[in-house]
Amino acid sequence: MWDKDLLCTTALLATESMNLATTLTDIQLQSNDIPPQVFLTSYYSALSSDERSCSDTQRLTASDIDWINSKEGELNTVIASSIAPFSFAHYVPLDFTGHELCSSDPWVQGTQAAAPFHPTAEGQDAIARAILGSIRQTQGLTWVAR
Repeated sequence: MWDKDLLCTTALLATESMNLATTLTDIQLQSNDIPPQVFLTSYYSALSSDERSCSDTQRLTASDIDWINSKEGELNTVIASSIAPFSFAHYVPLDFTGHELCSSDPWVQGTQAAAPFHPTAEGQDAIARAILGSIRQTQGLTWVAR
């Protein structure tokens, strides 16, 4: 018997891959084959797999967190592999290690926040730095982090 979650996530990942390829193809075609540089980020890990617990994760088991993190990893692989054929598209990995939801310095909003599981201001700053670093690297520029 097939696992319903596996079937659903597999279908969603395939759809995401197709949507990314379609969007990037459209960008290429609409730009007369002189496309702009496009930067796509990975998804950050909102949950640590080291089994830290806090009020935001008390209803999740270690198995739940591992499953969520594995699906996030699969989605990041789909993003990176889907954009690989497009020379103008760049994958920007995000790393929130040490700043997950239950850490002492989370970059992720908790479940009671206005935007649960979205980045905090510090998380948004980390995302911006990662994108700027990738832009500068792609353009051959030097950059000093502040």
